[in-house]
Amino acid sequence: MKSFLPLLIGATLAWSCGAPPGPVSPPAAGVHPASLSPAPPAVAPAGPSAASVSAPAPSPPPSAVASAAASSSAGEGHDPPGNVAAEDPDPWCPQEAETLAGPICAYVPEELPEGDRTLVVFLHGVTNVGSGWQLATIRGMVRYAKQYGFGLIAPRGVRRAASEGKDEAYAWPNAALSQQQTEAAVLQSWGEARTTLEARSGKKFDRVFVIGFSSGAYYASSLALRGKRAADGYAVFAGGAAPYSKGMIAAVEPRAPIFIGYGLKDKAAVKDARKLAAALRAARWKHREVSVPKVGHTITTTEFRDAIAWLRANTPMTASSPDPRGGKAPSPTTKPKRKRRNGGH
Repeated sequence: MKSFLPLLIGATLAWSCGAPPGPVSPPAAGVHPASLSPAPPAVAPAGPSAASVSAPAPSPPPSAVASAAASSSAGEGHDPPGNVAAEDPDPWCPQEAETLAGPICAYVPEELPEGDRTLVVFLHGVTNVGSGWQLATIRGMVRYAKQYGFGLIAPRGVRRAASEGKDEAYAWPNAALSQQQTEAAVLQSWGEARTTLEARSGKKFDRVFVIGFSSGAYYASSLALRGKRAADGYAVFAGGAAPYSKGMIAAVEPRAPIFIGYGLKDKAAVKDARKLAAALRAARWKHREVSVPKVGHTITTTEFRDAIAWLRANTPMTASSPDPRGGKAPSPTTKPKRKRRNGGH
């Protein structure tokens, strides 16, 4: 029986999880891993008892990779860098996770597989200030971290000022101007959190995955398609933005593998997710596309589990750690896979 872990609660707040991010700048020189002290942390999947992460359906955002000239277009107004004086008095992290500077929620299981120390950076959907919508989701991610054996950081997005009747919210810098103003600090904070966790254990993470949901999916795909080198692999759920043309990503390096998951009932994001997958196929960019029947704007447990397994199988280990998998290298792309899923485990 399928159960759901709510990410954002309340049908009346349906707009919030995916406020249109607006266009972002075209592929540019990536941020070197060293600037992230080192590469940004990865995120852990939600817990075994939670079959999915769900949220009200957002308004469909535009493509995430666009020309710099387009950054002043209508989409830019939806993603202002939130100059808000007051800090949110409510805690961002649940008790199950530690709160690092940022704030960034962090959790590392007592034991991680030697030679496969994975870090997951989880990017939430748009979350109203003070709503607490993220708490249940992060609890689920901590449970997934325990079950699938990886470290987790769940950073808070950039605070966005209220506008056009919408409340103050935390979102990701999906528009070009917002990226210019806030992205360096965002990525730096992820790197600092990773460094903190590595210093405590005395062991480095072998690889990092960035996993985004809804608004977080658009930002994760933007990082990947701009070659930002924020992670060794990406997974996007209920969102994701394709480039406006094949040429915009033709020369992007490195090409981190991308897992794309979406529900066929997700009217807000299904078109964008499919466009992203089509663009990656055309560019021969390693990816996997999974669509789930009878599922809306959510992440199912099965999708999350499959994403972690696929990314682990399709990303090389760092030079300091031998690759325990061996075997033949996977093909550049895989065709979309549609199958019914049973949700919880």
